Amino acid sequence: MRGALVNNHPEAKKYHEVSKMMMREGWGSTVSVYRDFFTSNFIPDASPEVRNSWDEMQRISTNAENAIRIQDMNAVIDSVDFAKQIKVPTLVLHIAGDRVIPLKAGRTTARIIAGAQFVELPGNDHIVLEGKPCFDLFFEEVRTFLAEHQ
Repeated sequence: MRGALVNNHPEAKKYHEVSKMMMREGWGSTVSVYRDFFTSNFIPDASPEVRNSWDEMQRISTNAENAIRIQDMNAVIDSVDFAKQIKVPTLVLHIAGDRVIPLKAGRTTARIIAGAQFVELPGNDHIVLEGKPCFDLFFEEVRTFLAEHQ
């Protein structure tokens, strides 16, 4: 909904700059410490196999320049005005311990979209991973929501 730099929070600005430095210096490197900086936030509860796979996906998916461009784009996005225009049933699902996008942001999104339903999912990852408690619940909530709004 709103990027980390939109509200001018000093800690968000520091994290953004450190992230860009890590991308500039180590993206694509075979030294995993650079990618683990991101992996540890995106999927902290993942198994070592999933973390290693995520690290490798980061390494080969794009170059440092594009990773930084994506980071910069996401940091300044502000889609609140668009969200206010949504007039269809909306389900907002958010993992409770998400380190990338705080739970508060998910709740705010649901408040901004008129009539949106908010569901808090258990866990700490940013991504719904198979084998985690939120995985089955995610699909259960989506199926229920879709059945109610056909």
